[in-house]
Amino acid sequence: MRKVTETLTKSFPNSLPKQGYGQSSSCRGVWVFVFVFHFCFSSFHKKTLRTMAFFEDPTLLFITLLLSVVTYVIIFRTSARSRRASHRLAIHKHQKEGAFVGAVSRLNIYPIKSCSAVPVDTAELSATGLRFDRRFVLARRNQEEGGRLQMISQRELPKMALILPAVMVNEAGELTGLTVRFLDPDVEIDDLVFDLQALTGAREEIVIWPTKDPAENGRNALVLPQEVGAWFRQALQTDFDLFLGFMDESCTRLVNAGLSKATPAEQRCPNSFADVAQYLLLSEESIDDLCDRLPKGVNRIRLNRFRPNIVVSGVAAPWAEDTWKEIEIVPRNGENEEKPTRQNPVLHSIKMCARCVMPSTNQVSRWC
Repeated sequence: MRKVTETLTKSFPNSLPKQGYGQSSSCRGVWVFVFVFHFCFSSFHKKTLRTMAFFEDPTLLFITLLLSVVTYVIIFRTSARSRRASHRLAIHKHQKEGAFVGAVSRLNIYPIKSCSAVPVDTAELSATGLRFDRRFVLARRNQEEGGRLQMISQRELPKMALILPAVMVNEAGELTGLTVRFLDPDVEIDDLVFDLQALTGAREEIVIWPTKDPAENGRNALVLPQEVGAWFRQALQTDFDLFLGFMDESCTRLVNAGLSKATPAEQRCPNSFADVAQYLLLSEESIDDLCDRLPKGVNRIRLNRFRPNIVVSGVAAPWAEDTWKEIEIVPRNGENEEKPTRQNPVLHSIKMCARCVMPSTNQVSRWC
């Protein structure tokens, strides 16, 4: 178990003011003021101060009531937004530099991009992500782009969620191959096992996302022999050929230039075959909050639909991780925990993850 700390200014109080949405006294005061003001105006317009003048005119009465209701709704919504902002400000107001904000509760790697997660107890941090994470990618030929290899994912093939890879390593801890199992009970297919050292393949560029910057593609990726891709085609039952690309030391890919500017050194960061960034972090509290908002009768959404690498628990408020800028991973050995010193690994937040259709796919059954 490792604790997470935000080393700059991102710790949160144990208790925060509740997020209210009810009517405040100031809101009620404004509502009464508008009503009385219009009452007096209508009476003056009648050139009389008789109270009955207001009620004798149904049109004025209707207009006054309508104006009051509209004003009430506007003030009510503004008050609710203000309370939400105050809730977020309260979090920032109580920040303490270098305080613990949660603990790492789960770690996941995805050896093949867009395929099943592999939970791990420990993981090695690297410049391109957790070790062995998204080192392989499935691709198809894009004839509109001259036959270039283009990444393919669960967005097009939801059944990829049922492809479970397991990495094979040697005594030095180096990746030597994969064992791949297809978990669809309706498809009978043997496990795929291959040794990278025994395979040869061509070197090609693999496009992850269409871009004008070739550095954002997987350049010089090793494309494994066609018999490997044929196994995936048979499992996924596609009408087009599939190819499995591997990122070894000869393959390079960089993070989007605009996002790299968010790092202190303002340098271009290396990346794996991940969509945008090397790591994806999510808190259990955020998922719990999302599930609490679901209509009655709707099953809870499992966290694995969002495909995080690092899952954090014990944060003081849902979505707190959205505001973190730097996160220091601090070891914890039993009851003895180190202090945040910035000498431990520090992750820099460069972007909140934009969501696509993939969280709609059940990562166990492949359907919603």
